[in-house]
Amino acid sequence: MKQSIQAILKHKSSTDDQHDHSLCPPGEDSWCGWQRDQASGSTDYKHAHGLPAAIIEAIRPTFEQLSKDDLLKKCLDGYTQNACESFNALIWKRCPKEVYCGKQTLMTAVAMAVSHFNDGAGSTEKILGILGVKNGTHTHRWSQNEDTQRLQASEKRIQLTEKKIRQSLRQKRKGEEEGHINKEGVTYEAGGF
Repeated sequence: MKQSIQAILKHKSSTDDQHDHSLCPPGEDSWCGWQRDQASGSTDYKHAHGLPAAIIEAIRPTFEQLSKDDLLKKCLDGYTQNACESFNALIWKRCPKEVYCGKQTLMTAVAMAVSHFNDGAGSTEKILGILGVKNGTHTHRWSQNEDTQRLQASEKRIQLTEKKIRQSLRQKRKGEEEGHINKEGVTYEAGGF
């Protein structure tokens, strides 16, 4: 994975005159056109405009951060390395984008999302307690149930059988969409109206 991340940087900085595809995966099924050309014995590949050296040097620290061992370890068990998506979902669950809200409402939604993200749904009970609101049995049962369901769903998502089910559903939907396009033609395309 570390090599693949570094390969992107070398690949995007390559030009016809000066290229480095040493980290790109070899073979005819490689994502790298130069490597595919090498495998097939062809010399047709032309480099697109390589990124200038100044830009490569500016983005190199980001690529080094992305290829650090402590970050990549999070990917070993199939977990996501981007917790931001999960956090954003918690914010927009409390403060939907479709409805206008003021700054104070947004700030409250973010604060609630932070506490929920860090401490689970039980944080709601703590916050209510600090505010002097007595928690009832329904609030306690809800927070425990919410945390339990979240953990069970997380464990279920990383199981291989679940991944295969999601893949087959995705392929089924894709096949249905292609069937509709073949039957009806393209009914929508960006800028097509």
